[in-house]
This record gives sequence, structure tokens and C-alpha cells, in this order.
Amino acid sequence: MTIAGIFPGQGSQSLGMLSALGADFAEVGETFQEAAAILNRDLWRLAQEGPTLP
Repeated sequence: MTIAGIFPGQGSQSLGMLSALGADFAEVGETFQEAAAILNRDLWRLAQEGPTLP
């Protein structure tokens, strides 16, 4: 038996795409909060709104 993994390429992501998943599963928000605390950056806001450009 052959097993293959297929992954979408660049361009399949969009701002805010995790909002529904985050609303349905507390683990999503908790994971973002944990990573944000480590990196000292609001990763949830970045994923929802994108980077602030000068």
C-alpha cells in the first residue's frame, strides 16, 4: 500500500481563517496564548489582522 500526503501550496491561507475554529475549540486560543507569551507577540491578532506595515 502506498500512502501520500498532499499539502496545499502558498496562497491558501487568508486573514481570519482561524476565527471560527478558535471560537469552537478553546485549545486553539490557548495554544496561541502560550506561543504569544513565549515570543512576546500577539500571534492571534497577527493571524486575524495581518502585520502592521510602516
